[in-house]
Amino acid sequence: MLSTWTFEDFKSATSDDIGSPDISDINLKFLYGELVERAKEKEEKEAKKRQCLADEFTKVLQTCKAIEEDSLRREIFEEYIAHLQEKAKEKERKREEKKVMFS
Repeated sequence: MLSTWTFEDFKSATSDDIGSPDISDINLKFLYGELVERAKEKEEKEAKKRQCLADEFTKVLQTCKAIEEDSLRREIFEEYIAHLQEKAKEKERKREEKKVMFS
């Protein structure tokens, strides 16, 4: 459920899942209100977490020294790209192993 859902969206989504006896509209509205509030709180918490991570990242970038030598910069970049390629190969290998195991 998202905080942007309307009561009608919620009611139609839950109508098939709710068994006997039916839940009254009053109770369903109460439940809807509680779930919307939880969804909003969760979204706010996630937004704060993203903002905090962005702030920390900005601080890290500000404290980093520039690499002046072009050759050193290129070497570091190429090492990083090689590292990313190795990680991608490892991930693909693990995915293939799981595929074989569950086939």
